[in-house]
Amino acid sequence: MKKRANNPVSILAALKAGGGRTTRVRTAVVESFAAERVPLTAMQLASTVAERGIDANKTTLYREIAHLLAKGVLQEVRLGDRAVRYELKDDGHHHHVVCMKCDAVVDVDLERDLDAQEKRIAKETGFLLIRHSLEFFGLCASCR
Repeated sequence: MKKRANNPVSILAALKAGGGRTTRVRTAVVESFAAERVPLTAMQLASTVAERGIDANKTTLYREIAHLLAKGVLQEVRLGDRAVRYELKDDGHHHHVVCMKCDAVVDVDLERDLDAQEKRIAKETGFLLIRHSLEFFGLCASCR
């Protein structure tokens, strides 16, 4: 499993250089995503931000999520359970392993790139492929 390199200091500096403000809530949100390193729901984010001693209501958190999505800092992750999760966007591409019992999520990288398969699928179907999602589901070591 490869860890993604997302430095909250550089993310916040880039946002500030782009004219954005560095608020306590924004800092806590970015730091929370960088520390957790797995996709978080808005409710999980609220809990993580609260653990950092920051009091932020749901509206503020959703506004921060929307802002960070628009700035390309976050990306949506949908793991088949209707919950929308978010994670820091990185330059690479990775997938997730999801525990079907406790909902634990772990990032994984595949040894082989799927680019060749995407090109083959696009050619065979005539689709212009924008993105793909490949997730693995099972039971984590704690739930087995």
